[in-house]
Amino acid sequence: MDPTTSLGLTGQAIIVTGAAGGIGGATVRMPVEHGLEVLAVDHASQRLQEVVATLDRADQVAVHFAYPRCTASHPAHLPTAVA
Repeated sequence: MDPTTSLGLTGQAIIVTGAAGGIGGATVRMPVEHGLEVLAVDHASQRLQEVVATLDRADQVAVHFAYPRCTASHPAHLPTAVA
């Protein structure tokens, strides 16, 4: 079963913070493989570019480098990523 359908995410876009890390990179990969648009956010610009370069559908990923940081544990940071 397609997890994006079962979660009601069809046609949606998602934000992944910490997208350059191991779990973050995997979190970016799954929705992109199922056709979702992803905003990948991290302060590690080189590693984030490397994660995106490994994706078959890299054109579905918007990349944002958060300086000095943007993390979901601080929701006030997220508007800087989507502005």
